[in-house]
Amino acid sequence: MTIVVLEELITKVASIYYSGEYNGAKYDEPIMSDKQFDQYVAWLKATNPKSRILTTGWGYNPKTVPGDKVTHLRGTMDSIPRKPREIKGIPESLKHNVRISAKLDGLSAKIEIKNGKFVRMSTRGDGKIGIDKTDKFQYMIDQRGGVNFPETFTGEIRGELVISNVDWEKMLEKGAPYSHARNAASGLINADELNPMLSYLSFIPYKIVRDESKTLPVGFVDSPEECVFCKWMPGFPQLPWKKFETYSEDDLVNAFVGWSQIWPIDGVVISSYNVTQQDNGVRIYDECAYKFESLKKEATVTKIDWQMGKTNKLTPVLNIEPTELDGCTVTHVTAHNAALVRNANLCAGSVIEVMRSGGVIPFLCSVVSVPDNSQPDIPEKCPQCGEDLHWRGVDIA
Repeated sequence: MTIVVLEELITKVASIYYSGEYNGAKYDEPIMSDKQFDQYVAWLKATNPKSRILTTGWGYNPKTVPGDKVTHLRGTMDSIPRKPREIKGIPESLKHNVRISAKLDGLSAKIEIKNGKFVRMSTRGDGKIGIDKTDKFQYMIDQRGGVNFPETFTGEIRGELVISNVDWEKMLEKGAPYSHARNAASGLINADELNPMLSYLSFIPYKIVRDESKTLPVGFVDSPEECVFCKWMPGFPQLPWKKFETYSEDDLVNAFVGWSQIWPIDGVVISSYNVTQQDNGVRIYDECAYKFESLKKEATVTKIDWQMGKTNKLTPVLNIEPTELDGCTVTHVTAHNAALVRNANLCAGSVIEVMRSGGVIPFLCSVVSVPDNSQPDIPEKCPQCGEDLHWRGVDIA
């Protein structure tokens, strides 16, 4: 692969990840895993460290997304630079007395406040230039009963635009035209119009990236009673987190599994309480993002079985090629509900990402690819009594 082809590939993957489109074509899913993308970027850094792609957000052009361009001048919008794939790769400064939080899998954004008044929201974009989405966030504020920023505060708050698992189920029941929650979050926030389904989109604040007024303590708080965001944004969900003096990989896995039942997440963030603040109010965090690559595998679906449960709903069970996961050979994975099979066009030959940790039942993380022109085979009659089946929200019964 030549350098030019490698740069074009990285640009395409980044554009699809952030905007869901590339050269006018729409994509419902990322076309490459994070791990593989990181490998391509590392390859480019090694072969051509002066490549323009490495200094321009991988070449992703935020002008492909509707809205005004916003230059991030002070509050950082960089991604977390350290991403160890094994626990032994976690820096020593993050081994003890840390804050471990959910790494939400949504759309990164920041809100700007001046003298206690919300003035703008912008998406991350390429880290240097984002897109103004102030109208969308004002809609969210109105829907959630307002905000209470103190008049003494001027600064920026980083957060994630994300849809909870429960709200995603509700969106599917209403016929949302998206294949997964992350794509829905991006579609709703990047649309030109205000879609009523924005009420299902949450903004979860997770850190103050600039405190120009320098009125707040530097660092994280230790209890919900002291939580700044709880007081400032009471109608908005709060980031799931725990404090650990020491921890093991089992602790990280258990936290991840628990939080993933509520929110779409793709790892955890490990943060030190050692936060520094520059003269301009910008805060620097000592942190790393940890993903459980060893506990996830891609697998090919061989067929789909449908099981009738006690609530008279058919549940899809994916038969997959035997896959080694966490010391166990996995051959079956639940697909959650019929709407997921329908919306993702799941069928034999589809490639999915599955996860199993400890004693947890293997579950479907994401759909990697489906065969061309695939059509899901969803039963129309009950396999037990032969009666006609009907859609009830995300299920058939």
